[in-house]
Amino acid sequence: VVNQPKGVYNKCCNSGNIELEDAFENYPIELYELFAKDHKYERRKRGEEKPAWEKFHENPRNYNSAFAFASMRAQTQDRSVLPMAYRIQGQIHHTVNLAMHPELNERPSYAQLFFIDSEEALDIRMENPANRKCDREIMGNIDQALYNVNPYYHSFQIMSEVEKLENEKAEREGKAPPEIRLLFDINAENIDKRRYNVPRSNEVAAVFVLNDNDELPRAEGLALHQRGKELTFLSKFEKRADSMLYPLYFPTGKGGIGKNDTSKKKVKSKKDPENEIGKKITFNQYYRYMTAIRKCDPLKRNKGRFEYIKEEMYSKMNKRLKIDPLNAYEWEKEPESLNGFNPIRLGGKLYQQYLVDSYVKVEQDRLDYIRFNQKELKAENYKVLNDYLAETGDAQGKNVGKVIILPSSFKGSPRNCQQGYQDSMGLVRRFGKPSLFVTFTCNPAWPEIQRNLQPGNTAFDEPDLVNRVFNLKLKELLKDIKERRIFGKTVAYTYVVEFQKRGLPHAHILIILAPEDEIKDPETIDEVVCAEIPDKEQFPRLFEVVTRNMIHGPCGEHNMNCVCMEEDKSGVKKCSKDFPKKFRENTEIGNDSYANYRRRENGEKFENSKGVTIDNRWVVPYNKYLCLKYAAHINVEICASVRSVKYLYKYVYKGHDRARMVLSVNENNEIEHNEVKRFLDMRYVTPHEAYWRINEFILDEKSHSVTRLDLHLPNGQIVYYRPGEDIRTKLGASETRYTTLTAWFELNKVDENAREYYYYEIPEHYTFKKQGNNMIWGKKGGDRGNIAKPCIGRMYTA
Repeated sequence: VVNQPKGVYNKCCNSGNIELEDAFENYPIELYELFAKDHKYERRKRGEEKPAWEKFHENPRNYNSAFAFASMRAQTQDRSVLPMAYRIQGQIHHTVNLAMHPELNERPSYAQLFFIDSEEALDIRMENPANRKCDREIMGNIDQALYNVNPYYHSFQIMSEVEKLENEKAEREGKAPPEIRLLFDINAENIDKRRYNVPRSNEVAAVFVLNDNDELPRAEGLALHQRGKELTFLSKFEKRADSMLYPLYFPTGKGGIGKNDTSKKKVKSKKDPENEIGKKITFNQYYRYMTAIRKCDPLKRNKGRFEYIKEEMYSKMNKRLKIDPLNAYEWEKEPESLNGFNPIRLGGKLYQQYLVDSYVKVEQDRLDYIRFNQKELKAENYKVLNDYLAETGDAQGKNVGKVIILPSSFKGSPRNCQQGYQDSMGLVRRFGKPSLFVTFTCNPAWPEIQRNLQPGNTAFDEPDLVNRVFNLKLKELLKDIKERRIFGKTVAYTYVVEFQKRGLPHAHILIILAPEDEIKDPETIDEVVCAEIPDKEQFPRLFEVVTRNMIHGPCGEHNMNCVCMEEDKSGVKKCSKDFPKKFRENTEIGNDSYANYRRRENGEKFENSKGVTIDNRWVVPYNKYLCLKYAAHINVEICASVRSVKYLYKYVYKGHDRARMVLSVNENNEIEHNEVKRFLDMRYVTPHEAYWRINEFILDEKSHSVTRLDLHLPNGQIVYYRPGEDIRTKLGASETRYTTLTAWFELNKVDENAREYYYYEIPEHYTFKKQGNNMIWGKKGGDRGNIAKPCIGRMYTA
């Protein structure tokens, strides 16, 4: 968050340009006591009843869902037997019931519970099987807190009271009761009272009584009626969605972002410099702002009312935690104001859900732009486009319906992964095969994480902390490889950050060493990579790190349900990583992807926590220096064979699990192809990935920038056009417009030096730049020190 040299906060608020309404102003003290557990964390005696905050943090998602005004539907992934983060696959849908009362013989749910008596609603909530582990007293306190401050709760209560009064009035007058409607996003003060009967309203909604021939005013928001089961989808971009889905985060109804929301901070308008306007806020900027870490806890503001918890208090618990004095307090008195308090990061499992939900909105916003702007920029092959113009009237068979393409510019799309793979193979063509393949996995037990976790939390509950620590360690590892040259001189590299199904981040790094530092013989391999258990007496710390982090499984007969176990063609389950390996006295360079490392039967073994004896056959190859420095699962492999190159790079750029292209036929008997929908259905999201992407941390990087060189037949270049443009004019203009290939031909006519280089070598010495209305290859010049990365070229597949 902090730009260290200048001490300026930039990512959280876009260098101060983002100012938002305080969504947590007047936050209820009852909810604060449930979230802010750190200020009174202490060890319970055996048999002592759990405090309310501890009970709450065991099931925060259940408590929140019990009081949500709308429901959230998503395909969550099986947690199996391992600790896992909240994880969804496919799309998330938010729904709200537009009826005040359920249908006959059905129980009220979600928003309908706010129309009835609090005790009755509490009984229904507690009878829900999903809430069987929830505490009734906590449920009642939450209900009272929301009753005091929540405008949606007030709106539903108003509608219920108006209905009761109108029913009593109709009974006295002997006529049918009128229809009652509740409209959101409507200003009751501007309503014509002569036309509309508006008995009551508040800041978010107004109640309307409709007698015969009465009409409702037009409103952009939701409209609730009295009875039925009318579910409607709540748009991901609905401003009130966050406050309806997360009432414990936003009890006062504030919070959330709409499509056209702007910052409170005013800047000069580009169109009209005399006026100041609020800059439009993107969904990504909003959620980055909402999840940022800020030193503005209200406890800090009330000087003299609190005492810091001392570290010795935690030492008695054998935790030895490092206490941040800005976050750890012993409570003496209630704070006079909770302004500045942000409960989002304190939500544990609820925070995980909020992060995933938030990133899905960010992603959906970007995908919607792609989906609805397919016609803004069309690209067609020159000859194919000519054929299209000639044969349009003669087309037969099924017509082509809607075709939605997900371009390579969208990070993580199949095309993006394919382009990344091709760019990396360009490095191989230029510098040779990779020398080392390193996989670096985040260790949730790192002291930097454990010391700073909020009491009672796990690493899965604080993706922000885990990601920031891993990101810093990954940068340090890359510095070890590139600058400190622990393996030798690195001439090229590529890496990709991915997220385990458990949620934790890991990085795959492919390294190409200089020819003089290439690892070729078994003796050199043994110096770099080890696949044996260290001697416990001679290397106690290395022994501890390896036995904790570098042991596979064990799987097979010890655990047939291990995640690595897969069925072969004959239906027999085997380890997909081929563990346990064979004992081997000496390292051998095989014909497969990796070397066969030395695994001596030397008596080095230990017994794991399940009583299984582990020997050298179960050790994942590692580098001793990196294991000692990073104390994590950090697998180091020697790339021994050229045959493995394509497999390795395809593995690194595999992206999300994907199936083959699917075409569908719509009701008009037209063929449709929707890559955006297919991507959404197949990808999965964890809170750690959501936080990483929201904060725009690097997902993949290469040592060199890659210029993608065109390769086409005469008049086979790409033509770009917009809807409404004269295509024939565009075709004519394309004959004179240079591509990288045609510009290279022209360069060779006028520059003798350029003739020394092959086409793919040109980007290393020339740059493709604009000159007038055309693009040409120009000689690189200026201060080479200002160029961030060297450049290489790679050709598209012909």
